Formats: sequence, structure tokens, C-alpha cells
Amino acid sequence: MKISVIRGLKFDMWYNYGYIKFMVSIPELFKAAKTMKNSNFVLIYVFLILLTSCAAQPKVTSVFSFWHSKSITYSYKFKAPEQEVIVTFELSMISNGEMIVKSYDENKETQFAHYQKNGGILFTKYYKDGKLFLKSDYDYKNKKIVLSGSRKVIYNLKPDILEQNGGLPFILSRYLQPKGKIFKFKILQSSQNRLAEMNFKEVAREKISVLGKAVKTIKYELGLAGIVESKLWPYKYYYWYRESDKLFVKYTGINEKRQETTLILNAMK
Repeated sequence: MKISVIRGLKFDMWYNYGYIKFMVSIPELFKAAKTMKNSNFVLIYVFLILLTSCAAQPKVTSVFSFWHSKSITYSYKFKAPEQEVIVTFELSMISNGEMIVKSYDENKETQFAHYQKNGGILFTKYYKDGKLFLKSDYDYKNKKIVLSGSRKVIYNLKPDILEQNGGLPFILSRYLQPKGKIFKFKILQSSQNRLAEMNFKEVAREKISVLGKAVKTIKYELGLAGIVESKLWPYKYYYWYRESDKLFVKYTGINEKRQETTLILNAMK
């Protein structure tokens, strides 16, 4: 038996909770329906097919998580070798196409970023020691970004704005340009209350070690676009994406203390 998840095709027997297409089991269902007088047995039969078939699907963790929460979560752990710090990113893919990214480290700092299907951000929440200290809300109707923290700050919301949060490396994978082309955008640094123009471009193709294996990657460079700004802060940030599926696997950059930080994919599930 095999099932595949398909958006837009509703299966009424499951009360429209999921989007399911049967590849081989439909004829067997008809056969079972003819021999079973009680329709409840047919429902149980369908449930057993789903339960056993989901085990073979890497993107469907279980029929229960898909049916009830309607989301699938992927966990990526990145290690900072020079600091022995583990940073975890949890991506929850919701059935309506939206995505929630939770990122946290061992310093008890946590971020939640909620994205629309088209990649537009809805909000980001920043926590320290379990307490919310900053939130950014994106009001697309009134074209405003509202930062709520120690004080309230409002920015004009424009299509080319991305926020520097835990979801940024994964959202940037939507904008990977071929070599020679540059993706230009504005980055909102909510914690510093700054908005800056950035350039994001491919600079190399490299084989690097990821999870103990040599992997072909595409290396991208992120840097300030303004002439004055790039003179004041000349440092660049580098992101490596696996060539086969554009999965984010490595990062190096300079932090606010002018210290180099490296994150390498250490585990995933």
C-alpha cells in the first residue's frame, strides 16, 4: 500500500481533515465494502491502511500528527565548534502551506517566526529565559511592521523586507539566484531596531563535510549593499545550501562583538 499527500484533493470519509490520494488501495476498499455489512468496518479498514502506509512516507511522521495537528515538523541541529554550542531549528510545515520556525540555543534564547505560504512573514516572537521581550507584527492590510518591546516602533511594510530571525537561512533558500545575479532586499534587525539594504549572491560551489559525508553545496554571500554602510561594516556572511535540494547546511559570519561564528548541520530528523 502507498499513499501520497496532495493539497487540494479532499477525501470525504476523513471529514476533510486531510488531503489523500490512494494509489492502489481503492479497488480493495470497494471489495471490502461489498463483503462488510457494517460501514464502520470500512472506516477501520481505511484507518489501518493509512496507519501502515504512513510508516513508509518520510514526510508524514504519523497519521495522528497529520490528522490532528495538520503539521509536520523537521528538526535541524547546528553546532558552533568554536563555542561548543548547539543551535536547534524546528520547522513546522502546516497543511495550508504556512511555516513556523522555532530556533533556540543553550543560552535559553528562543525565537518563533511564522511565515505565510508565499514566504511573507506574519510575526516573530523573541524570548529570553522563557519571557517574551520583543515581538514584530506584519500588518499587510495597513502596510506596517510594528515592533513591540521596550518601546513601540513602526516601519513601513514593503515587499522586499526580510527579518533577521531564526527562519532567515531557510527563507533565503527561496531567493537563490544563479551566479552573476544578485538578490537585493532590506533586512530588519528587530533586536537592534535597524533596517539595512543587503545583497545576496552565489560566490562558489564547494564540496564540504556534512553529517560525515562529502556534500556538493552552493555557497552564497550576504553583505551590506550601501557604500557607506559597507565601509563601516565590511564583513560578509556566508550560507551553504546542499546542491541537490537547497537545504541549508552551514553558516559563517561575524557577530556584533566582531567574533566569527560558524554553524554546521550536526543532526536532522
